[in-house]
Amino acid sequence: MLDDTLEEMTITDRVYHDLKHTQPLVEFLVGRARSLVSGGRILLVAPNATLPVALRKLGNEVSVWNVPHGILTEDLAHGAERTAPLDQLMVGHGSEATFDVIVLPMVLEATAEHPAGVLDRLRDWLGAKGRLLVVYRRAGGLSHRLSALTGRPPLPDPLLDRPSLSFSWPVLPELRSFGSAELRGWCLEAGLRLEREALVVDRHAAVPTNAMTVSSWVGAQAGYAVKVAVPGLRDCAVAEIALLPAAARRLRRRAEGQDALPFVTVAVGRPRQGQLSRLLTALADQSYPASRFEVVVPSAGGDEELPEPGSLPFAFRTVECPQRSGPLAANAMLRTADGEIVAMTDTCAVPPRGWLDTGSEAMSGFAVAVAGRVRADRSSAQPFLALPGAQSTEFDTGWFPAANSFYLRDAALDAGGFDESDQLRSSQRLGWENRLAARLRAVGYPTRFDRLLYTDRHFPFPTRGRGAWIAEEFRRAYELPGEIARQPALRQRLLWRRIFAAKRTMYFDLLLLGVALALAFRQPLWLLLSAHWLLEVIPRFVPLWPVSAWGTAARNLRGIVFRHVLWAVGFAAGSISARRLVL
Repeated sequence: MLDDTLEEMTITDRVYHDLKHTQPLVEFLVGRARSLVSGGRILLVAPNATLPVALRKLGNEVSVWNVPHGILTEDLAHGAERTAPLDQLMVGHGSEATFDVIVLPMVLEATAEHPAGVLDRLRDWLGAKGRLLVVYRRAGGLSHRLSALTGRPPLPDPLLDRPSLSFSWPVLPELRSFGSAELRGWCLEAGLRLEREALVVDRHAAVPTNAMTVSSWVGAQAGYAVKVAVPGLRDCAVAEIALLPAAARRLRRRAEGQDALPFVTVAVGRPRQGQLSRLLTALADQSYPASRFEVVVPSAGGDEELPEPGSLPFAFRTVECPQRSGPLAANAMLRTADGEIVAMTDTCAVPPRGWLDTGSEAMSGFAVAVAGRVRADRSSAQPFLALPGAQSTEFDTGWFPAANSFYLRDAALDAGGFDESDQLRSSQRLGWENRLAARLRAVGYPTRFDRLLYTDRHFPFPTRGRGAWIAEEFRRAYELPGEIARQPALRQRLLWRRIFAAKRTMYFDLLLLGVALALAFRQPLWLLLSAHWLLEVIPRFVPLWPVSAWGTAARNLRGIVFRHVLWAVGFAAGSISARRLVL
């Protein structure tokens, strides 16, 4: 089709060969646009003459924004909706019309405004399912690498290196050089997501009408062959960029004339020691309008009576699920949620009155998942050691607690929901609630921690027998190194000194090291390594006076040492299995 298009165009021989030279990129863009939309509205900013003609042949409504030095055919130039310098084109078009696809060929590297600002403005010109096709010269391409090897600057000097005349794409001044990581970051700042990127050969080796020396021609052919054979060295990349779900949601609400608060589904896990009635009382007192949220709970198990229909100010329903809590129950509630936002909590939590307001406001940005603080209430167990998920979280540790996290439903389902393989027969694997946020980040969605978003929670004392408690503590300690291996970012935020599960485990390891060295070298001074642990434990947990308290002190010390040893064995076994050291 492109060959026929070129033959039909009224152009000079020189223009024909320049357009033929850059045809590979046009072929790719036409193919991508065709796969994205059929008969839609497409905006082309600073295109060449072939691209708009080809897209119109496919039945699309094409708008052309041209720059003064752009080379277009006479009918295209007269039919361009706007003609202005590039930075003026990027200011806006004074219309509320939106486009299905916007194509920017080599534009972001030439704008005086920062690309994040340009992308932020382009976001408002896209439809809810619109796409940006951004073409740019990669900083890691062959041309930039050769420039670095030969000592030439990566960006041409506008005075000394005047660009050669082009009768295809307009020659725009290259003001910056960037790669995929920078573009991805700019997209997130602008409420966009880089969905996929292709490295393309954007032109043939040489233009027949351009005279070249033999050495230049051989170099051009060799460079072309290298780019064809090694995709990683190609200079040109085409990024396909979409709206983040939060931005698309706002566009839909604006188009539908909806100014109401977003509808929220509160998904409630039901741990054995939880109290559903206490949680429902706290939710009934929320400042968020009762007509704008619902509460869903899994139907499995439990002796607690469920409320009668209509007895609560908000909608309440159960979801069929064989488990009371964990990834199976969370996914069942996520899939059946009516709200665009899903707030995760459990029956051990007592959220404050403004919890839903704060969570909804935190989700009004571009984040698709937000975690908050979980504060232990006064009646909670205060164990000497506690693993993540079984302790309060006052700071951003990278952990998304099941008792206090908000998700955009569509994005969570797009990432596959919670991993149901983490559901064990009677409990859940450590970190099951945290992996969905990690997968969201892996596919380009932004997540964040909001310190203003908090809930109080009761962390209960163990109710099962000693044998079950020992097995559970060992399993969780064993699983922590594996969780760090799956999510390396947790090592910096969650572990003390990037190795130790807590300060106290580090002090206990020093105690063990000191005892071992003292026995090995028969030198008591090595026992000084145990000073940190003794000063941490004895004053707070082992009462030495009066004498009548010595029995309690001995039991406390025995329990603390036993828990330390249990964790140390679990960490050692888990570290060997996961090949990640946690102590």
